[in-house]
Amino acid sequence: MRIKKLVTNIKGRAINADLEPLTAITGPNWSGKTSHVDAIQLAMSGWHPNAGKQNQAIFKFAKGTDLTTAITLDDGRTVSRNWELKRGAVKRTENVPGGLEIPDVLIDARAFLGLSGKKRTEYLMGILDMSKVEITGTTLRTDLKAINLGKKHTDDHTTALNAVDALVAAKGDAPLHEWIDELMKQFKENGKGAAEANKRMIGLIEGAEQLSDEASVDPAVEAKQEANARALKENLSRQQDLRGKLSAYNEAKAKIDALQSQMVNPDVKAHNEKQDALGKLEEEVEAYRPKAPALQAQLPELQKALGTESEKTRAIAKDHKDVQLQLDELVHMTECPFCKVSSEGWDTNLKVTLETRFKELDTALNEALAAREKIEAQIAKVKTELQEAQESDDAVRGKQISLGHQRSDLKRTAADIEADRKRKATIDTAKDTVKDATPDDWAADLATEQAAYAHLEQTNTELQAQVKLLITKREKTKQRAKAEAQSAICAAEVAIYKAAVKVVEETKDKLVKATFGPLITKLNEIGGCLLQTPLDYRDGDLGRWDGRDWIPFDAFSGSEKAIAMAAVAVTLAVQSPIKLVMIDDIGVCQHSVRADLVHHMATLIEKGIIDQCILTDWETRFYGSGDMPEALHVIEL
Repeated sequence: MRIKKLVTNIKGRAINADLEPLTAITGPNWSGKTSHVDAIQLAMSGWHPNAGKQNQAIFKFAKGTDLTTAITLDDGRTVSRNWELKRGAVKRTENVPGGLEIPDVLIDARAFLGLSGKKRTEYLMGILDMSKVEITGTTLRTDLKAINLGKKHTDDHTTALNAVDALVAAKGDAPLHEWIDELMKQFKENGKGAAEANKRMIGLIEGAEQLSDEASVDPAVEAKQEANARALKENLSRQQDLRGKLSAYNEAKAKIDALQSQMVNPDVKAHNEKQDALGKLEEEVEAYRPKAPALQAQLPELQKALGTESEKTRAIAKDHKDVQLQLDELVHMTECPFCKVSSEGWDTNLKVTLETRFKELDTALNEALAAREKIEAQIAKVKTELQEAQESDDAVRGKQISLGHQRSDLKRTAADIEADRKRKATIDTAKDTVKDATPDDWAADLATEQAAYAHLEQTNTELQAQVKLLITKREKTKQRAKAEAQSAICAAEVAIYKAAVKVVEETKDKLVKATFGPLITKLNEIGGCLLQTPLDYRDGDLGRWDGRDWIPFDAFSGSEKAIAMAAVAVTLAVQSPIKLVMIDDIGVCQHSVRADLVHHMATLIEKGIIDQCILTDWETRFYGSGDMPEALHVIEL
C-alpha cells in the first residue's frame, strides 16, 4: 500500500502533489520540500516528531485559523485531518479508515533510538515473536547447573551453585529476555559482595596470625588472676571489718561526750522534799470547801425580808401618826369653849378608843423597828462573814494556782531525772563498748591492709591484661577458624558467580543473535549496505563495527544517521499497513552515496520489502541525469 496523492495547506502553502512509489521532491531551500514530508507525517499519524501530539503545538504548522492535510492511498481510501483555531483553542477533526493505524516508530525512529539500552531491548522483544526462540530460562538453568570447576569443585561450590539455581528458579515462567539483564546484575553484585566478604575474612585471618605470633601468655594466668581476685576480696573484707570497728569506737566516744554534755543533774533530795510539801498542800486544798457561795446566797433572802419589814414598819408608823393626830384634835376640841358643848357625851369614849389604839400601834411600831434592826444586824453579819469567806477562798485559789506551778516544776524535774537516768545507762553501755578497744592498733592494721591492697590491685591489673590477651588470642583463633571456613565459602561463591556471569553473558549473546539476527539482517538489507560497514546491535545499542572498534549510532555522520533511521523506522514498523521510507534532505550525502541510495530504494520497492520511498533534495539537476532509475518520479519546486 502506498500514498497516491497529498493535498494540504501546511504553513500556508497550497500543495496538491501526485506521489509515485519512488518520488524525489527537489528545490532550493525554503521552497517547501520539508513541508511535503511534514504534511505526510501529520496526515498518517496526527502528530509530528518536532511538535509532539498536542493540538496547540501542532498548530504551529498552520498559517491563519485552519490546517488541513490529506493523503489518498492507492486503494482509493483517504486519510484526512484538520486543526481549526476557535476562540483561542485548537480543535481537531479527522477521518481515518479502519486498519490504518501507524506505529510511532515509522514516523519517528527516535521512538526507538531515543530509549536507553535496556528499554530498546524491551521494545524489540515486545514486537518480535519470541515463541520461536529456543533459548529460555529452562535452558539457562540447565547450563548454570552444569558449571563444574573440576578438581577444585568442593561442597562450598555446590552450595553456591544451589543458590544460583534458586535465583533462577525464582524467576518462574517469565520470558527470559525480561529478566536476564537483572539476573546478570544480581550475579555480579553477589559476586562482588562475596569478594568483599572474602577480603574481610582474609584480613581477620592475617590479624589472628599476627596476634598468635606476637602474643605470649602463660596459660595459668587465669588461675593466678582468680587467686589474686580472691586475695583482693579478702583484703577488702578485713579493711571493712577494721573500718567498722573504728567507726563503732568513734561513734561510741562521740555518743558518750554528747550525752555527758546533755546531763542536767537535778537536786533529787530537794525534788523529793518539794514532792512531800506538794502532797500536803494538795490535801489542804482538797479538804477546803468554799464558804462565800453559801453566804452570798443568804443575802437576797435577808434583803427581801428587810424590805418586807421596812414596808410593814412604814404602814404601822403611818397608822400611829394618824391616831396621834386624832388624839390631838380631840384634846383641842375638849378644851375649846365653842366645841365643848357639842362634843360632850361622845368624846370620852372616843378618846379611850384612840388611846387604846395608839398604845397598840406604838407597841407594834416598836416591835417592827426591833425586827428590822435585827434583820439589818443579820445582813451586816453576813456581809462581814462573806468578806472574810471571800478572802479565805481567794487564799485557797492562790494555793491552787501555786499548786499547778509546783506540779509543772516537779514534772519537769522528774523528766530531767528520768532522762539523766537513761543517758547514764546509755553512757555506761557505750563505755562497756570502748572499754577494751584498741583503736590505734586497728588504725595501724588498716594502713597495712590498704598498702597490701594497692599492691594486689596493681598485680590484678597486670594479670587482667594478660587474661584479656589470652581470651583475645583464643577468640582470634576461633575467629580465624571461622574466617578460614567463611573465606572458603566466599571464594567458592566468587568462582561460581564469575562462572555464572560468563554463562549468562554467553546465553545473552545467543539470545540476541537468535532474536535480533533476522532483525539486523533486515536493517542491513534496507540501509546497512549504504554504510561503510553493516549495522549491528550490542547491549541495546545500534551501531556498526569498524574493525575492532564499536561505533555507536550517536557517533554516526549526518547521512549515516539519516539512512540508519530510515532503516530502523521501516524495519521496526512491522505492524504498519504502509512500509514508507522518508529521508529529508539527502543532499548532505555525496553524489555517489545519493545515487546508490536512490537505486537501492528502487530495488527494495521492486522486491516488495518497502512500499514507497519519498526523498527530498536541494539539487534538482542531479536527478536529470540518465543514471537514475526509470521508476523515479521527480517533483520540482
